Amino acid sequence: MKYTDLLKNPQNSIVSEFDRKTLQGVNPGKAAKSLAAKFDQSAEALLVLSSLLLDVRLRFHPIILEAIGLLEKMAFHFTPVLRDEAARKDLLSALKFAVHTANSFPKPSKVPRPKIGSLYQIPLRDGSFSYGRYVFDHPEQGYLFAVLAQVSPIQIGSDQLNFSDLRFPPVFVPLPFITREWIWQMIGNQPVEDFPFPLFVSGNSDENGKVHKWWLYDGAREVELGVHPPDHLLDAEQLVTWCASDLEERILTGYNPTNIRDAII
Repeated sequence: MKYTDLLKNPQNSIVSEFDRKTLQGVNPGKAAKSLAAKFDQSAEALLVLSSLLLDVRLRFHPIILEAIGLLEKMAFHFTPVLRDEAARKDLLSALKFAVHTANSFPKPSKVPRPKIGSLYQIPLRDGSFSYGRYVFDHPEQGYLFAVLAQVSPIQIGSDQLNFSDLRFPPVFVPLPFITREWIWQMIGNQPVEDFPFPLFVSGNSDENGKVHKWWLYDGAREVELGVHPPDHLLDAEQLVTWCASDLEERILTGYNPTNIRDAII
């Protein structure tokens, strides 16, 4: 299996396990190391772990070099296993890229704490940048985050961000973890005034991804909607917490795995 093929398959089991570990708060470098130990005889593991190093979530991680060093040792030790010349070149390119970004990005000595109005720069895998703002702290659901409609090919200043136009309705994200691991960079603060809490819908899907009973959530209570949500809620967000990588992919491609229209029976 080629490295490029693995990148096109985000559902790969090793990548999925890495996502689960980091979403649960496990240090990304440690997660990569534990997976490397688990799959240390596998050429596929080398390629997948290299794709993790290319992932924007690890660009800002303080101990990325530790994971890279482990991969380099594995790569040299198992080079004969990697029969595909293109895969070997991609692996080494991934390592060099990760080393460069790890060395060039300044690591702040103190991690800032997210506050209402905190602004974030979100690097996307095509090299462009998105921007978001922490808009509401819900006592049960957590950190509500609004994403600016604009995606910029270059970095822009916080004073140029206008959140009157959003890419999609605000969604919940694990913001303390994202901030602590430098997945997204905090770039300032823009006060939030008179924020109207959006309506969410929820429901348990079956093995085919279909929901048989829907609920409306207004931030305080749930109201049963039945088998089919009303039309004015079809573009609402489902009540889920998005991990950073899935939200970045949605920003870049528009793909929404929680689309309500796709889940209606």
